Amino acid sequence: MVEAVEESWGKLERRLEAASGLDDIILAHHLYLQDICERAMIPFGGDSDQSSESGEEGEEEEVVSVYWRLLGVLSLIIQFTQLQVELDHSTFQTKE
Repeated sequence: MVEAVEESWGKLERRLEAASGLDDIILAHHLYLQDICERAMIPFGGDSDQSSESGEEGEEEEVVSVYWRLLGVLSLIIQFTQLQVELDHSTFQTKE
């Protein structure tokens, strides 16, 4: 995950330096989020057709969607870590 953010951050910086207006900045940020999600293997909702929603509503729902996906991934990481600690602990007790 760190690699996804670090590499994407460099691209974002270059795009922001080349930006000539607010639209370019918004596009750079959108591409930054998309790149992070792709590198982290998380589906990015920004590519779907949101023609029935207003721009702000669609962006807010997209952010919330990404938030919940990331929260799910982090929850799985915590569960895995807890299981690993339990396994290590039980292995250590068996050796004693």
